[in-house]
Amino acid sequence: MKENSLNLSIDGTDPKFGGIIGQNSWSLCIGAGVSFGMVPTWAELARRVFNKTYDKNLNYNDFISLVRSSGFELNSWFQNCLNHTILKGLPESKFYDILREELYSDLLKKAELKGIQKEIIHGIHNPLTHFTPSQIEILHEFIENEFSSKTNSEVTRVLIESFGTRKEPNSIISFNADGILNLSIYLKQQYLSLKKPDKEITNFTRRKIKRILQSTEMSGKNKHNDKLIPLYHLHGSLFPLVDDPSEMKRMESINKLVFDEASYINMAGSIYSWAQSTFLFHSQMDNIVFVGLSMTDTNIRKWLAWTHTNKMAEVELSYGKRKNHLRHLWITKRPSKPEYEYIIANSVQHLGVRVAFINEWDEIGLAMNNLIGIRRKKEHNLIQTNK
Repeated sequence: MKENSLNLSIDGTDPKFGGIIGQNSWSLCIGAGVSFGMVPTWAELARRVFNKTYDKNLNYNDFISLVRSSGFELNSWFQNCLNHTILKGLPESKFYDILREELYSDLLKKAELKGIQKEIIHGIHNPLTHFTPSQIEILHEFIENEFSSKTNSEVTRVLIESFGTRKEPNSIISFNADGILNLSIYLKQQYLSLKKPDKEITNFTRRKIKRILQSTEMSGKNKHNDKLIPLYHLHGSLFPLVDDPSEMKRMESINKLVFDEASYINMAGSIYSWAQSTFLFHSQMDNIVFVGLSMTDTNIRKWLAWTHTNKMAEVELSYGKRKNHLRHLWITKRPSKPEYEYIIANSVQHLGVRVAFINEWDEIGLAMNNLIGIRRKKEHNLIQTNK
């Protein structure tokens, strides 16, 4: 379907929309879809945590049947597991240990087969770990070979291609608990730095990503500056267990996780929480590109509705007429039927969001490059299209 008359949706890979994001101040907002293929889906993670907590062995179909028959959402099932853990007389930390184990199990099993599990764990905990050049090459090769077609790798490439240009993002807002994207960006930059000068990557500029897990990291001497791009984990973070916790400082934010229902309700009901104020600031100041989200999260929709209503009021005051100002972009796959495109786009237009449709998920990188307005370099060109 072509761009509709109300301009609610566009073709994310159409060159005529090239640079519509990069020409303005923008931030990237990522959800679980960015880590798809590297960590379990939300439903699969809930199944694994349930089985481990209750000592069951339900397959996926049986678990989903149980979930549907109960009528409860998945975060209620995480809450169920937390409740059961406490009722068994175990500390609350046991639940989070099960959660972290299952969250990273697929990634770490693959890393173990390559003999690099310890390095991956250390890298997730602290992406600035001083790996040797040979370790950098091995770890980079692992991420590229095992996950090159995954959204995480595509987002990593696009971000690095934007670094050092006037089209790089002001911030990266993550609603994921895992620390994989941060590690991927670090490894890719280190790998490129090890290579000899190449005419295809002469514009490569190293940029430091500052992982922000708590509001205290944004005050005083820890405040980010122009040399850093903040990566906010607004829904908390959880990293793999280490054999000897004393050998490194565990840097995560369990206190901000919203897997279980009670935590989500508490966060949703809080006024001026760190997550809320941070998101509101960037959604007011920047155009946001949403990748890997379904746009169904109640909090995100509420926050966007607030800022969009305020923005429209400002536009009306400035120009003397009311105009639906769609500043943000949601990159998502086209629905099965063309006539559904308008319906989907119309479901987010009141949030100030325009939809950028792609045909397949492996076009994420292509669409981001196009919309940001950066030319893909040959060294990173791992997407093949038949267009």
